[in-house]
Amino acid sequence: MSGHWNSYFTTRGDLPVSIMLDMSLRHDPPSAAYPLMASVRIHMRAPREDGLSSPEEYESLSAIFEALETTIADGQGVFAGRINGNGVQDYIFYIARRPAFEADVAQAMLAFPDYRFDLGGRDDPGWSVYLETLYPSPRDYQTMGNRDVCESLERSGDDLQTPRLIEHCAYFPDEISRRRFVNHMMAQGFRITDQFETDDAQPLYGLVFSQLAVPAHIDDYQLPVFDDVVEFGGDYDGWETVVIKSPHTAGP
Repeated sequence: MSGHWNSYFTTRGDLPVSIMLDMSLRHDPPSAAYPLMASVRIHMRAPREDGLSSPEEYESLSAIFEALETTIADGQGVFAGRINGNGVQDYIFYIARRPAFEADVAQAMLAFPDYRFDLGGRDDPGWSVYLETLYPSPRDYQTMGNRDVCESLERSGDDLQTPRLIEHCAYFPDEISRRRFVNHMMAQGFRITDQFETDDAQPLYGLVFSQLAVPAHIDDYQLPVFDDVVEFGGDYDGWETVVIKSPHTAGP
């Protein structure tokens, strides 16, 4: 599977949804060549109570995934992503010709007679389904970044359970916005580490601030911070922390 694939969890209504997509298509979508959105909906046979796929179906659904992925040959279209939830898996493609694609999907699904599937699609030259349905919102994008940082910490031997200072960075359009945000965060117990201005013609007002947090539950700490930065008109620029190794992995 080519491209830069990543995934995230979100909600649709009251139900959890898992979305996997090729992130690289956001910056270089071949929309002119493939103006048709085509979807394949697979009806799960044993979903979890919350509508997500279950371990019991993992092998079967993985085999379907691989079969559908190969229905798109080079030059015929692109596989944009998959939505998993509410008892179904929706596969989203962008193609040039619908009849050939649908015939290839029907052929591929012959190997899975126990699974019901539906075909759909529409003209979508602007790739709105990819941009508005598959691609993560700024807040969902934060959860993806949080997971990536935690995985990097784990690779360094961190068990993620030890509380430590988490440093956040944000930028504001003017000093007044930054000052209001500083007062707001200090009232919540955050420590202000640094304040600075960029050297741009229209400088931004940067801020570094920290809190005591547990990386294993970083979404619970970081997402409210992200929301506060946005509410005060700023741009959140990420978080970092030191590695604290587990006693079982600590070396000399």
